[in-house]
Amino acid sequence: MKSFKVFIWICFLLFGVMVFSQRSKCRCYNGINSSNEDKPLMEYEFSDSIKIIVCGFLEQKINSKKIIVSEFDVFDKITGNSIVSYGAVPTCELRQVGNQIQISELFYLPIGKKWKYKRIPLFTQFLKIDDEKLVVSEKTFLPTAIKVDSSMMNVFMGEVYRNKGILSFNEVEVFMDKLLVLSLNNYPEAFLILNDFKTYFNVILDGTYLEHLNRNLELLAFIKIIK
Repeated sequence: MKSFKVFIWICFLLFGVMVFSQRSKCRCYNGINSSNEDKPLMEYEFSDSIKIIVCGFLEQKINSKKIIVSEFDVFDKITGNSIVSYGAVPTCELRQVGNQIQISELFYLPIGKKWKYKRIPLFTQFLKIDDEKLVVSEKTFLPTAIKVDSSMMNVFMGEVYRNKGILSFNEVEVFMDKLLVLSLNNYPEAFLILNDFKTYFNVILDGTYLEHLNRNLELLAFIKIIK
């Protein structure tokens, strides 16, 4: 009986060593797009007792303090609890800013010269220490990221009026995105037309086109809520 207890104790000890060894190698936890076999994309230590790891799909590693990711979790490194998670749709930039981690949601929109598409941050939130606890801030909207010259907007609205009821299907997504950009720049008429897109341009939308329109409208609705 005594030898059996010793055997159980040894097994328990070996199991503990194995678990400690696995965690000391710093592996991920099971999450949206990660398993306990994966290596973290980023690690950060706020204090001896508050440490995080980022696990998911890496799109680009800019440097040791900045990465572009999607489908990811930010885990408590010690407990394995998911602190923040993002699904497949948002692409995010994570970067260290002082003793904080900034998460910025990126969107691909036509805001450059000649309406060139660029990836820009529209929402941001922070992981930071407050009263010796890790907290996640609310998302905030970044209006300065989508500023477009007023003359560009006026010229485009002329195209909108000329294409009423006759918009070519090849231009549907571009018009959706430009109307979204104008709406984000507080252009009320663009907002109304985007909300009535199918009727205004006399187009039938389904599949990815309808999803694209709904995503743009949902984005505007979300911004209205958090402003």
